[in-house]
Amino acid sequence: MKHTIFLLGVVLFIATPATAHHSHGNYEIGTEIQIQGVVTEFHLANPHVWVFLEVENDAGELEAWALESGGAAGFRRSGWADIAQGDNLTVTCAPTRDGDNGCFINDIQVNFSNATEASAPGWTNMTFEDQLFRANFPHEPRISTKPYVSEYGGTFPSTIYEAQEGDNYYSVTVVDFSDAKNVYLQLADQINVAGAHNFWLYTQMGAIPYTARQFRLRGGEVTYDAWHTIDFIGGHQIFLTNPDQTRTYAGIYRHADRLYILEATVTADAPPQGIFQQSLNMLDEEGNRVRYELQPDNSRVRIDAD
Repeated sequence: MKHTIFLLGVVLFIATPATAHHSHGNYEIGTEIQIQGVVTEFHLANPHVWVFLEVENDAGELEAWALESGGAAGFRRSGWADIAQGDNLTVTCAPTRDGDNGCFINDIQVNFSNATEASAPGWTNMTFEDQLFRANFPHEPRISTKPYVSEYGGTFPSTIYEAQEGDNYYSVTVVDFSDAKNVYLQLADQINVAGAHNFWLYTQMGAIPYTARQFRLRGGEVTYDAWHTIDFIGGHQIFLTNPDQTRTYAGIYRHADRLYILEATVTADAPPQGIFQQSLNMLDEEGNRVRYELQPDNSRVRIDAD
């Protein structure tokens, strides 16, 4: 069940609908690998389908792999929806840029079916209407609040949703900037540099790169660091190997007057944590998913979403 890598001379088409709105820059477009393994978990759900495999490496050791696909409808159209836990698969896919045990699915072949009784779902998509988002969690998160000090010295309320699964930690922090103008108005007497009247705006527009820098300052080795979108809501992904060899997968996004910070810090042998990061959706005040069409000049138009 070893995996092999081969290069293509053309850019690959990733088998996902043209309307997909989560970017996939963390995968090596233009490269394919094949892996063979046994299904340990299968999540046929939106916004992304996930297949987890147990794969034997070249040293004969078993490794956990996380394989991502597009939405559930496209996965069904490809004829793959009947795979099950215990099946032996050969998967052709685009690997991660940082060498993690993950890839984006292009094709699946079932070598033989050995379906076993599926274990209880490991992830549940949960909605938090008060902070206008939904995301996958391994179980009901603990919710707390904490002051958030911004780059420009303003203090804002944040709500933190945390879940611990064994040695693996997951959190979504939501910072509320809705009172930003008033916060800086109250700080006016303490600000002694020019441009203070715009600090409420700078705080929000610079929140994503500022937060990414806080992850870099932790001292780990940055293995991936790039722009990313969720439903064409611009953001950033940053992955690190920490000094204790745990791995951190962070995603940072801002929509309207809220900043969303996702962090998964997991053991060294855990696969990539896209099932957590890529599950984020923002919601409007009526609880509907927010999705856009985006243009290179950053103009965007909201479109209907499932």
